[in-house]
Amino acid sequence: MDLLDTSVIDDVRDALGDDAYLGFVRRMLSEMRGLGPVLTGLQGDPEALAQAAHRAAGSAVSVGASGLHGRLKAIEDSARAGGDCSALVGGLDAEIDATEAAIGALLA
Repeated sequence: MDLLDTSVIDDVRDALGDDAYLGFVRRMLSEMRGLGPVLTGLQGDPEALAQAAHRAAGSAVSVGASGLHGRLKAIEDSARAGGDCSALVGGLDAEIDATEAAIGALLA
């Protein structure tokens, strides 16, 4: 899966403008940086874990962060299936870093 969906990014940038888009992305990524420990803490409550991952996935897809969306969707699906999400959650910060770098490079 590609890290970014540039067609979504172009659409959102056209609608909001570059500065507003970048501000929105920065806030979303900042909020996601604290998500790993939250998701880890929800491992004992699969439905709450799935819901938290689902909400975050929606934010990611809305800004064109398709790789991050994919990881969060995988966490959601795994939680709903009663699986262990530790490895997926463990890679979340690296996915966020890669997304931030890719968006920065795209907008540079």
